[in-house]
Amino acid sequence: MAQSFYSKTAIMITWDLLPASVSHGIVLGYEIHVKEVTSDTDFSEDLLEEWILLENASQTSFKFGNLSLATKYQVQMAAYTSKGVGPLSDFIYAGKSGEGGGGYSL
Repeated sequence: MAQSFYSKTAIMITWDLLPASVSHGIVLGYEIHVKEVTSDTDFSEDLLEEWILLENASQTSFKFGNLSLATKYQVQMAAYTSKGVGPLSDFIYAGKSGEGGGGYSL
């Protein structure tokens, strides 16, 4: 999973499709977990927390909008099949960039 600059209040998350050899069934879609982070540590208080269900197994990107400036977000995702949701990915962090146009960066 990767994150790229989109605008001052949005980021684009992209990922590769999960290979069939590790999916434990046919991938039906993806779940994305977004959580607001209140410090530079891995600890997140439950300020903003959202699960987003993507029901398109061939989808490889998602744009998050309406993000608050000067806020850091923790993002994870998992594929799901008819057997359930797989393990969550490693975290990526998207947060306010101190440079240039004021957009988000990893």
